[in-house]
This record gives sequence, C-alpha cells and structure tokens, in this order.
Amino acid sequence: MLGVLPSARVATEPALFDIQIHLQLDQSITRKVLIADVQDEAERIWRPYGVRITWPDSKSPAEPFSVTAILAWEIERSGVLGSPLILGRAFIDPMEPPRRPIRVSIDATEQTLALRPHSWTSIAGRVHERELARALGRVLAHEIGHVLLAVRSHDQTGLMREAYTADELARPDRLPFVLTANSAGRLRSRIERLRALIAIGSTECERTEE
Repeated sequence: MLGVLPSARVATEPALFDIQIHLQLDQSITRKVLIADVQDEAERIWRPYGVRITWPDSKSPAEPFSVTAILAWEIERSGVLGSPLILGRAFIDPMEPPRRPIRVSIDATEQTLALRPHSWTSIAGRVHERELARALGRVLAHEIGHVLLAVRSHDQTGLMREAYTADELARPDRLPFVLTANSAGRLRSRIERLRALIAIGSTECERTEE
C-alpha cells in the first residue's frame, strides 16, 4: 500500500505575475499562424521568470497590468547615417504600465533577417514566416522587458542587450534571450512593487464602489 507521511509537504510554485498585452496589427497582416507564433515566443521567454502573458481581445477596467503593443510595417532609424534599423521601441513609466504603446517593426525585423548569408527565402525574397515570427516575438519580449523592468538602459548580454545578430533572432535556440542575474533580481523587486501598487489600487476601487 502506498501512503503519504503526515509531515510531507507538497512543493508549490510561486504565484505568476500576469501581464495583458493588447496586440494591435497592421490591417494588411492576415497570417494568423504567424501571430500565434509571435505570441508563443514572447510567452516562452518570460514564463521562466514567473511572468504569464495573456492576449485579451479587448480592454477591461479590471486588468491589473496591461500594455498595448503595435506590430506594424514601419521603418525607423536613429537618425545617424549608417545606423542600424530600430526593431522595436518602448516607453517607460516606473510607476505604472506606460500609456504609450510598444512598437515593433515587421519591415525592420524582416530586413535584418534577410542579411544572413544563408537565410531561407522564397522566390519573392520573403524570409521564412516561422523565422520572422520567432524574431518578432523576441523583439517584442525585449520591449516588454523595458516595461517590466522600468529601465531605458541595456545589459551587456542576454535578452536586454542593445542589439542582436540576425542569426540569433532566427535560430530556435533561446539561450541568447535570457535575463542576466542583475535584471532577474530587478524583475523580482519590480514585481513585488507592482503587486503592492495593484493591491492598493484594488482597495481604493472597492472603497469607491461602497
């Protein structure tokens, strides 16, 4: 007979921190599989750190932490001659989710991937959709990092460094997209602070409704 000792305890994982991403797409983007892959890549990068990303279709006043992200074709450069393409941009608010949306450029990401000497392309020259989705998910995960960590600066390595190579964006290996020890520690502190702010907000809302 199999029994359980009275003193045995079941290990429990710490509660996940939920972040809602409202993804807005350029009207010309109709490839649903690609979008699902973008979302999956961002989720897989953040889940090991206790961050659970969901993708609601509409906004609700009850959402504790929500961010808008725009996936568009636009191209942006820093303004310096010969400077690299800007793949994504986020706006930081240390106290709460930013009111301005994250922006991720499909064109800039696609052009970056096309620089690889052995990239898979169709006859029309389009980068393989799976690789593009993977890369876009990683760019989005990086910008989400700026929002969660509330920092404009970059790490020397890992997810929050300033630039990636085309091969790193395309390969299945996620090792180049982990948080450094410093960023992981900051994330834990930030999540504790955000949970406290969310709890205060919920209490204030309950008082208002009474």
